[in-house]
Amino acid sequence: MKQRGLSGSVYSAGAVIYATVALLAVGKLLTNALSPEAVGQVALVLLAGELLGLLGGLGLPAALPKLLAAADPDGQRTTLHRLFRFQGTLALLIALGCVALLFLRSWWPATLQGMMPVLLLLPLLVIVVTLRDFLLAATAGCHAYKRRAQTIVVSASLQVAFFAVLYFLGIESPFLFVGAYVVAAVGGLGAALGLFPRTLGLCDETAFPTGWFFVRKNHRRDTHHGASSTYATERELPLSALRFAAPLYVNNLMNFIFQRVDTLLIVAWLGLGSAAIYEMVKRLPNLLSRLLRAALVPYLPSLSELLRDKESAQAGKLIQQTILFAAFAGYAVTLLLIALEEALLTTLFNADYLEGTAALGPLLIATCLAVQAGVMGQALIALDRPKVVMVINFGLAATSLLLNLLLVPRFGLVGAGWSAVAAAGFSLLMQRLAVSRAGIPLPFQSGVLIHVLFAAAVIINHTVASGMMARMGGAVGFVALCLALGAVKLETPRQEPTS
Repeated sequence: MKQRGLSGSVYSAGAVIYATVALLAVGKLLTNALSPEAVGQVALVLLAGELLGLLGGLGLPAALPKLLAAADPDGQRTTLHRLFRFQGTLALLIALGCVALLFLRSWWPATLQGMMPVLLLLPLLVIVVTLRDFLLAATAGCHAYKRRAQTIVVSASLQVAFFAVLYFLGIESPFLFVGAYVVAAVGGLGAALGLFPRTLGLCDETAFPTGWFFVRKNHRRDTHHGASSTYATERELPLSALRFAAPLYVNNLMNFIFQRVDTLLIVAWLGLGSAAIYEMVKRLPNLLSRLLRAALVPYLPSLSELLRDKESAQAGKLIQQTILFAAFAGYAVTLLLIALEEALLTTLFNADYLEGTAALGPLLIATCLAVQAGVMGQALIALDRPKVVMVINFGLAATSLLLNLLLVPRFGLVGAGWSAVAAAGFSLLMQRLAVSRAGIPLPFQSGVLIHVLFAAAVIINHTVASGMMARMGGAVGFVALCLALGAVKLETPRQEPTS
């Protein structure tokens, strides 16, 4: 299991590093091809696609790694086949709902009416995003990390290629840029559909292409082997999965409010131009989050297996080491990016986006706290306590929404950034307490020093250090002190071999 977890981390981190570089290239192309207002249109449509894809997922992408990792091979096959068909049907229904809403555009606000051509792509975007997220979650649950990485690389490469063509042709249409994103996502989905079945050996190579309801073709084959494949069972599996995923679904919606409602409020109060600046600046914290989460992809399946085998002590060590890794790596990168913020925003986008420097530091800090909270949340999922995560994330969403309503109108982008910090800190504290109360040993003192050192570095940056070189020195000093004082120990906890 240790070797598999290491391999999974390497593949996942490698793919996301590649996708990160691609995303930076895409941001540069987009902001240099379009005005901030047009970039705001693209960002708003992609945000809507993300939200509707989340609604269509019903929490299944969050639950699937746990469901598949806890099942035997035959159970994995049954779960994957039936839930894939169920997920696709939901995505199609939501896309049809989007089409229906297009006929009610006379009721829309003026801002949305001006975006009508771009919104025509939303139904297709919803289908692609929903199925892509499902398949990527399934590969993680079955430890198919290499194929997962290939799918991410294909999608990222296509997006860069399409955006580059539009940029060099001098295209200034938000519709075509959103269309290029959709086509790239379709390419990634095609890669997942083509590679995924062969990886797991769950079905023959022609099973996915032969039709949407290929599960029914396998019905007689499963019955031959004595498996229960009645239509009642086919209905019960999605229902049981949805019952497990329901708290995770609410949890994901609450996380969406925490992560994205600030952009919607900025659109309402400051306009599409400011929202575009904020969304582009948020790409750096989002990239940091993606890198950290990519390295942690094997964490939930591995933790689920340890808890299945009743190895609570080893599970506690795995959680502690994962938290320390996320905190140390996240804080170090945050300090480095704060030191380089002006040069980064000018290089990655253009001088029009320097207004976002006020929000960049708080958003990076909030990202580090949110990733650590996510580690604790996944531990609660592995402990079969998703409802606890749901309750905590109600508080997270409420805190974020309230603070944004209070601070964004008065302080603008920086108010949104510090609202995120407060909400993420609340979530981390509550989820850590919940994991400890669930019986997993998590000594409080094990992570205090690294937070204290980071807070000191941030205060020094804002009160004493001036200039890029002084702040870079602060980042180096933070890393050196963490290692010298033993604030972080990144050795992998020993695990007994499993049969």
